[in-house]
Amino acid sequence: MDLREFRRECHRAARRTGGRVVEFRIADGVTPNFHQGVVDYGDRRLSIVCTRDRTTPVVAVLAEHPAFRVLTPADLGEVPFNYWD
Repeated sequence: MDLREFRRECHRAARRTGGRVVEFRIADGVTPNFHQGVVDYGDRRLSIVCTRDRTTPVVAVLAEHPAFRVLTPADLGEVPFNYWD
């Protein structure tokens, strides 16, 4: 998914769920390796993340190491995190 498509899909998802996109945090340095769309629902905010590159082989190798926890899409739905705070 390219950046333009990611932005479009964030807006579409926000509209369909009663929220509005209030910010995009675009990864342009070495870290983080994902872009983030922030959706506001009035009483809470939700982040939608999208990897900026295809690093599947790297993820597989990191997952084998006990010092790393590679989050699955299901994990991301349960574990709150905010890279920028």
